[in-house]
Amino acid sequence: MSRPLLLCLLTLPAALAAQERSTSAYVVTQDGREVGKARLTLETSDGGPPGRVKLEASTLAGRRVDAMASRSADGRFDTLQMEVEDSAGTELVRAGQRGARIIVTSTGPSGRRTRELPAGDFVVLLDEALPGLLYIAAELASPSGQALTGLYVRTGRRASFTATRRDMGSRGSAVDFRGDVTAQLLLDPRGQMLRLDLPNDRIALSPLPR
Repeated sequence: MSRPLLLCLLTLPAALAAQERSTSAYVVTQDGREVGKARLTLETSDGGPPGRVKLEASTLAGRRVDAMASRSADGRFDTLQMEVEDSAGTELVRAGQRGARIIVTSTGPSGRRTRELPAGDFVVLLDEALPGLLYIAAELASPSGQALTGLYVRTGRRASFTATRRDMGSRGSAVDFRGDVTAQLLLDPRGQMLRLDLPNDRIALSPLPR
């Protein structure tokens, strides 16, 4: 066996150990009735905070949405890639923050278009079809309340809200969203999402029974 190949095999377990994935599955309900399923996967490296957050959602009506939010070198989740599939076809969306602008490129049945939208220091990329993206906003929450701007990448809608974190000791923490977005997100001590409630929309994401 060659020395380079031997070294590669010896270092492979350490490399695999450095990359960790944590996945949780949820049932999505509206008015207490099931309307779909969702999965949240966190990808971490060397025990640090998630570098990528993957969300997958499907509805009983047949719509499927996959999204990947990625963290940049400066520590912000400022890139979002989405694939939305329904009866109208498949739409691919990529949004990324570049300085004071967010560039959104969409490709779908109606063609391709690119838009530039104003950004800021505390902008969170969101989408109406994926309430679980509030997980990214929860990371910015503070005990005194952090003012945030949500940018819904497919529609361009903007929302102003605050994210307040409450420590619950050994049970983890809770993040309360107030303003144009009203929600409560519960996190376990590892930072994985336990439950998400959006009372104004009567939507909840709760863990699937094991």
